[in-house]
Amino acid sequence: MDFHAETMSSLGQIQLHAMSELEEVVIGNRQPILLPLQDLRLSSLPKAKLVWRAMFPNTLRELKIEGCGAIDRLIKLEGEANGSGETVITIFPDLHTMVLRRLPELKSLSDGERILNFPSLKTIKVEDCPKLTKLMLVADGLKEIECERSWWEQLNWGDERTKSFQHLYKPMYID
Repeated sequence: MDFHAETMSSLGQIQLHAMSELEEVVIGNRQPILLPLQDLRLSSLPKAKLVWRAMFPNTLRELKIEGCGAIDRLIKLEGEANGSGETVITIFPDLHTMVLRRLPELKSLSDGERILNFPSLKTIKVEDCPKLTKLMLVADGLKEIECERSWWEQLNWGDERTKSFQHLYKPMYID
């Protein structure tokens, strides 16, 4: 089962919850749709993968994904070839909050060598994402990374991009 958010035209929020057979969430189309979308929440979707098409809602302000066991990367852009070498791309210029919880297969924020730029991002919350070991992103306005100490300590601090966020740790739980 797939969910295609192609025909909805004036939504501020999409929330998909507890859909055990949903295999793919496709956001965007070839036409500019969902432009007013500001809040996307996906939870308890054990089989779902997330795919962003060429035209997608770049007005997103809050992204919350939790309990989606099949998601291995946050951004999979459909129809774009991965070039060689690092490429920095801005997908969500207005995103200020990103919450990633209980994503056991999440290894990366993006496809291949793409580095995501989040110019408005202020807060990232990460909980129970054991395979996410690098923060390959650009977020000059980032104020805090709220997470479990165990996850923070297993990050790859040899990676220069990840290292630039060392001072932003905020404990999720009292250690």
